Amino acid sequence: MAALLKHDEKMLEKMKSVFKTFRENQDEVALLWRPHPLIKATIESMRPQLWQEYQKIMEQYKEEGWGIYDDTADMDRAVVLGDAYYGDGSSIVALYQQIGKPVMEQNVDILD
Repeated sequence: MAALLKHDEKMLEKMKSVFKTFRENQDEVALLWRPHPLIKATIESMRPQLWQEYQKIMEQYKEEGWGIYDDTADMDRAVVLGDAYYGDGSSIVALYQQIGKPVMEQNVDILD
């Protein structure tokens, strides 16, 4: 969530790029996307101009059905199910590291 607040539209483009990469490689790897539980409230209050585009990206991801969308409150389930973590730095990173799973933090400046 911090990356989206810091990078605004650039982060939305990064999300599209990441989703494109995972979609193109869905036979080899699965993506479980678990947005922060407060993402909607945060964007609407702090970056309202981004909400419509974020919502469009989210709906497209869910409609295409090639990945897993996890909007549950249970962060532990995502950690147990995932073989590795790719994404922004967050509290979930420490959980992956504690159980010895690989972590790769994304760089918003690298697309495709």
